[in-house]
Amino acid sequence: MTKLFAKKTFWELTENFTILDALSNVLFKSKNKGNTLNKEITLYDTTGNVRAQIKKEVHKKLLLYHVCMDGSFIATIKTNKGLKTKGFTIDPQGLVTDHNRSKLIYTLMQNDKTVGAISTKLFRLKNTYQINIIDYSEELMFMMIALTIIIDERDPSFAGSLLKKPDWLSGL
Repeated sequence: MTKLFAKKTFWELTENFTILDALSNVLFKSKNKGNTLNKEITLYDTTGNVRAQIKKEVHKKLLLYHVCMDGSFIATIKTNKGLKTKGFTIDPQGLVTDHNRSKLIYTLMQNDKTVGAISTKLFRLKNTYQINIIDYSEELMFMMIALTIIIDERDPSFAGSLLKKPDWLSGL
């Protein structure tokens, strides 16, 4: 199993993440561009090369996040629009999320088999997500990093939720 951490400090008031390995070595940094409706997030490696991009697309009832790795499309992460996130699906891989009641643990499933999990703690001033990947692949790693960033946007910590604009206000 591969373990990663996605960290975002609350008092920075940005939505940029630092992705670390299990030994706390920096692997990637994210930078946001755009607004709530057409957000684009880019992941850079430690040498400044673009490794992945996440592009948000807003529809009437759905939010789509297109994930590209090294310039090539790898997946679309879908979720509902509104105050309460019902879950996420990742196509064309056929992955779905299952979450516990508190939404502190999201499990990524494919054909009823766990392929990874994303977890966090409640009431935190530093947003830290732990990403566990069962059968590591670079493609799955970037999909799970993207999913972590999207989960933070959709279901933020209590402290973070006070500062976020809900997506359902975006269309107004």
